[in-house]
Amino acid sequence: HEKSSKSGIEAYPNDTLFQVLKRWVKKPLPDQRTLLAVMLFVEAQALDMEVLPPDLNSICLSMLTTQEVDDMRNACRTVPPHLMLKKADAKIPDLKLRKEIAPEIISQLKTKLSSLLVGSDVEIEEEDLGQNIDTLFLDIPATVKIMGLVHCCEYVAILKRVWDAKEELFNSIAKQVEQWRSFEVLCRLSLRDACVLAKQTLDADVEHLRKSKSSCLNRLAAEWKLAPREEDMMLLHMLGLNRQIQVLLSIERDVELQWCELMAKVEVREERSGKLREYLNFTQRLRPYLNEEDLLPGKKPLEKESGQKLEIYDLAMVRQGVSEIFKKLKQLYKWKPDMSSRTAISKTNWVARLSAVLKLVKTTYTLSADKELRKFLQLEASRNLGSEIYKNYVQWRNTEQGDGLQKPRKRIASEHTMEEMSKKWEELISIHYPESTQQQQPQHQPRTPAGLGVAAMTPGLGAAMTPGLGAAMTPGLNPGTPGLSGAVTPGFRAPTPTGTWQSGFTPAFKDQSEGNTPQWRPTATPLGPFGAGTPLPQGGTPGRVNMHTPLGHPLRTPIGVKLDGRPAVTPSGLPPPTPLGAAGAQPMTPPETKVKDVKAE
Repeated sequence: HEKSSKSGIEAYPNDTLFQVLKRWVKKPLPDQRTLLAVMLFVEAQALDMEVLPPDLNSICLSMLTTQEVDDMRNACRTVPPHLMLKKADAKIPDLKLRKEIAPEIISQLKTKLSSLLVGSDVEIEEEDLGQNIDTLFLDIPATVKIMGLVHCCEYVAILKRVWDAKEELFNSIAKQVEQWRSFEVLCRLSLRDACVLAKQTLDADVEHLRKSKSSCLNRLAAEWKLAPREEDMMLLHMLGLNRQIQVLLSIERDVELQWCELMAKVEVREERSGKLREYLNFTQRLRPYLNEEDLLPGKKPLEKESGQKLEIYDLAMVRQGVSEIFKKLKQLYKWKPDMSSRTAISKTNWVARLSAVLKLVKTTYTLSADKELRKFLQLEASRNLGSEIYKNYVQWRNTEQGDGLQKPRKRIASEHTMEEMSKKWEELISIHYPESTQQQQPQHQPRTPAGLGVAAMTPGLGAAMTPGLGAAMTPGLNPGTPGLSGAVTPGFRAPTPTGTWQSGFTPAFKDQSEGNTPQWRPTATPLGPFGAGTPLPQGGTPGRVNMHTPLGHPLRTPIGVKLDGRPAVTPSGLPPPTPLGAAGAQPMTPPETKVKDVKAE
């Protein structure tokens, strides 16, 4: 019992404390559990503290003989006996866990909390936050520190905006070091357990579990007006994420069954509502699950209610799917279940409920949705259903996503955009097709299909107007007057001369060729052969006197020479401009070397 000469710490326990412990051991079982909780707290003072307290005996005596023992008794009511025994039987944490891993986790949790506060109403630097946390958590076991930071991080992640000022943040952190909170944590968790929960909080791969937990809390608040206090969430966050979701789902299912029972037993609405409000106490609903009463032998777990066991996350998604389908039905048809349907829904397990509402939403025609729903609920409740129902729901959800097929809207470019596109297009043409940007021929000169130039456009010249043909201006015809061959009636195409057409003269190129003007019908024209009954060509100049044309008075020839001292004209007036000059400047006839000068004759 003497103090150690090296450390100056008195031996534990001393005689006084030993006598007190002997009296507590003889007390009933609840008091013995309280004594065990005191021993766990003293153990944490020795193992989880950075600096060992000098007198553990005084700490233990103070807790067993003062009002602090009442706080210990309250903590023992929410901690299952087997958890306290498990904690008491746990191994002493090794030196690496206490000196390296735990301090590193505390530092990471501070950084995590600081990042979650970015963008909120509380503006605080990470360094300032860390200093305030160290001050508040001074002389506190490492297990309590870790669980306090875990709660703050989880609380902010769920509610997004929790505190409006720094003072509210520090008040919330100060709750983590209160006596009752320390007792709860130290009776339930070891340092190793606290580190495991902290790593789960820091892990980004469990974000889907956190969203599922948030959905459970939102449904409890929206459908039943049941919301937890921060103290309740502090207790809930001492559990793993999967267990948290399981507890929240179990509370929701308990409320549904209690409402069905009240609907069947209590007829007066006001009395029923009052009893339901009394039941909707989150602290009371949470306590049985903190004591793990639902895990006792003989209790049917919630995940096996449908007949097959589902994972907790899948069960949470099944319950969420039921709510989403009812929201979809209300949005599309302005329909929601009546009171009888709500009672039938609450009695049915969640997997059968999802299967029934899936059948209802796929029904194309019904006179009464409530009757159809109650019929589906009765049929599905008798079946042994499992995870295949959730897969069917996922398929339906994927097909129903979006707003359906939408016609794409026309995209109209602005004037400025069109100008830029035109400039870019011209640049591309100038780069890849430079020959197209060269100066082109005058616009009054028509182009031939092969681009043969000026010579090909002048009647009577050697170049053909059509690629691959000879001097003839029209395929298959003889050269002659512009626009027509020498042996053709206007409007007709003369076939190639055959048979006796061997006279040796070429129409419009030899003497005595008056009859080859457009007013005559030479041999092999479409009107018949040249023979008896056909007016013979008269000597003289065409256009002077010729009574034998089919149209009566002879038309004026298109030959660009003067007849009777007047300028030659076409049937429409002066001859049109030729490719080589203005009207009348150049003759429209073939070259002089091949055509006889009529004026001279």
